[in-house]
Amino acid sequence: MNSFRFKLAVLLAIIAATFVISQVVYRNTITSMHATVTSAVETLAIVHRTGHFNSSINVMLYFASRYSEKKDKKTYEEYMIRRTDALQTIDELIKSAGSVGEPKRHPEHASVQPVGDPRSLFDAFARETDGVFSGADKQSSAHLNKARVLFDQIIRDYVTVICDYHEGRLVLLSHRADEMEKKVTVLFYGQLIVIILAAAFAFAFSNRVLLNLYTTTERHAFSDGLTGLKNRRYLDDIVVNDAKELIHRQTPFSILFADVDHFKSFNDNYGHPAGDKLLVEFAEQLRTGVRRADTVVRYGGEEFLAVLPGADKGAAIRVAEKIRKQIEGADVILPSGEPGKKVTASFGIASYPDDDIRQFTALLKKADERLYLAKSMGRNRVVGEDSL
Repeated sequence: MNSFRFKLAVLLAIIAATFVISQVVYRNTITSMHATVTSAVETLAIVHRTGHFNSSINVMLYFASRYSEKKDKKTYEEYMIRRTDALQTIDELIKSAGSVGEPKRHPEHASVQPVGDPRSLFDAFARETDGVFSGADKQSSAHLNKARVLFDQIIRDYVTVICDYHEGRLVLLSHRADEMEKKVTVLFYGQLIVIILAAAFAFAFSNRVLLNLYTTTERHAFSDGLTGLKNRRYLDDIVVNDAKELIHRQTPFSILFADVDHFKSFNDNYGHPAGDKLLVEFAEQLRTGVRRADTVVRYGGEEFLAVLPGADKGAAIRVAEKIRKQIEGADVILPSGEPGKKVTASFGIASYPDDDIRQFTALLKKADERLYLAKSMGRNRVVGEDSL
C-alpha cells in the first residue's frame, strides 16, 4: 500500500509540475504578446499622428500661400482650423514620445538621437504663416519664404526621422512576434509530447495498479484463507459456468470429491491447530496430485473437490488412487513436533459423459453420494460407480 501511495504521489507530482510549468510559460508568453501588440498599436498611432501633422502643416502652408494671392475670410478660417489641428497633433506626438530618441520608452532605439525641439520648429513655422495673414503685402512673400524653409526643415528633421524611427520599430516588433510564434509552437508540441508521455505513463501505471488490485481482490474473494485453495464461492461463480461450457461442447470431465477420514477424531485428539495443519497438508497433496489445468476447491470443513477437464472416469480414478496412496504413506507432523500420525482419505468420482448426467449439480451430487459410499465401505478407498 505504501509503495502504491508513493507511485501515485510521483505520478500526481509529474502531472501537477507539467501543468504548473506550462501555465507559467503560457502566462509569460501571453504577457509578452500583449506587450508587443500594445507597443505595435502605440507605434502605429504615432505614425498616424505624424502623417496627420504632416498633412496639417502642408495645408497651413497652402492656405497661407493662397491668402497672399487672394485675401478672403474663408481661407483664413480654414487656415485656423488646420493650425489648431496641427498644434494639437504636435502636442500629442510630444506627449506620446513621438519626438524619438527617448531611451526609457524605447531602449532598443536608444542610439537614435533627438533632432531638436519639434514644438519650437512648429511655433516658428506658425509665426511665419500667421504673418502672411497679419502682415502687409510686401511682408507676405518674406513670411512665405521663411515658412517654406521651416516646413522643409520640419519634414526633414522631424517628420521623416520619426516615421523612419517608428517604421523600424514596427519591423523589430514584427521580428519579435515571429520569434514568439516559434517559441509558442515549440512550447505547444513540447507540451503535447509531455502530455502524451504522461498519459501513457498514467495509463500503464493505472492499468498495472488496477490489475494488481483486481488480482488481490480476486484472490481474497475466491481463495480459502487456510489452505490457499479456491473456495465455495469460486465453485458457484466460476467452476459451474466452466462445467456448463464443457457439457455444451461435449468435452469429457470428471468431478473428484475427497474427504479426510476420521477428521473429527483427529481434531479432538490433537487440537484445532493440528487439525488445521492436517487440512493444509491434505490440500497440498491434492494440489500437487492434479494437473495445472485442474481446479481444486475446499468445499467445506474437511471436504475437498477437484474438477478435471478432459479426464474421463478411468483417468480420474487413477488420479484419485495416486493421491490416496500419497496421503496413506505420509506422516502428519503435529505442531508440537510429534511425528508419525497417519491419516487416510476417501474419494467419490462422477464423470461426464460416462455417468450419462448432463447437469453439473447432478454430477456433483453423484460424486458426493459415491464419497459417502466409500466411507460406508470402510474408508480409504476410491469409488467411481454406484456399487462395486
